Amino acid sequence: MRDLFFEKVFFAWNSDDNMIAMPVLNVKKLKETSVAAGYFIKNLPVTPSKQKQGQDFQTNPHRMANASAYLNKDESGLTVSAEFVRFKDGYTMAKAIDAAIVNWDMRERTRVDEYNSELIISLARMHTVRFAKDGTDHPPHIPHELQVNNRTLKCQLISDDFEEHYNMVKAVENGLSS
Repeated sequence: MRDLFFEKVFFAWNSDDNMIAMPVLNVKKLKETSVAAGYFIKNLPVTPSKQKQGQDFQTNPHRMANASAYLNKDESGLTVSAEFVRFKDGYTMAKAIDAAIVNWDMRERTRVDEYNSELIISLARMHTVRFAKDGTDHPPHIPHELQVNNRTLKCQLISDDFEEHYNMVKAVENGLSS
């Protein structure tokens, strides 16, 4: 494990390179948070902004008949009315939501793991540069700003709180039927 860590820290890098960027957490993309569980049965209406520009027919391929539907969104992430969506064979709303949760959890675990790994590698590189500059006259010291502390992210999966989500939806349903 230690050898693998040092391989990652020193891969295509050495302590002469003191310009070390801190990682940035990647923004979630639609295909990482949902699944293409259906398609549009007809071209979607033109958006109000396009109507103001004088466009009266759909030209966006992501909003045309047979384009992929991601539950209630088009491929650009714009919300779509359920009346325009038909599920693919074998999909129901429940199966689509289940597949979206599995996809979200898998992708989120990877996204957070990659960020945390890059963070630890960046901090290790910064510490190595500092140690190389300071020399060996004094024992190595890791200053507070180069310590990991609480900077790693906790991976928050939908499945972790699924029962809580279920109970909330059930409470809403009970409130509406009362």
